[in-house]
Amino acid sequence: MQELFASYLAQKKECSIPLIGKFEINAQAAELDIANKQLLPPADEIIFSEGADYLAADLTNYISFSKNLSPHEAEEKMHHWCLHSKAKLDSGEKIILVSIGSLQKNEAGAIFFQRKNGVNFFENISAERVVHKNAEHAVLVGDRETTSSAMNEYYRDEAPILSK
Repeated sequence: MQELFASYLAQKKECSIPLIGKFEINAQAAELDIANKQLLPPADEIIFSEGADYLAADLTNYISFSKNLSPHEAEEKMHHWCLHSKAKLDSGEKIILVSIGSLQKNEAGAIFFQRKNGVNFFENISAERVVHKNAEHAVLVGDRETTSSAMNEYYRDEAPILSK
């Protein structure tokens, strides 16, 4: 059942499991680290919140299709797995969710999710800012629009006054 759950979560990005909790996957965009001259890859963040009270109909249908069961049988299997998993958590055992991570209860009795350190499909890459000399582009000076080359000429013509 854990394999199906992990597969469903990866595809739908959200899943609610009765008696256990709700999982959501939030995509994080790539980030530019200017100080270290690197582009950090995009990543997925899995957010777990305890206490989901419903079984998603899509998950039941997914299990039904994957295991070649009727929707009613799939729902019964899922509820049985949820009850069994809740009992394991209550007894202090860890539930391993294949390719995602694990669930366990902490000292306060709350269920927490530990994400698996998985395979990164992307790596950091070096990124250096490119400045093109003499490239012309529009520049707004005060309330007037001009070009960068016109502003370069304007400042080039003025000789700096040096005081002694």
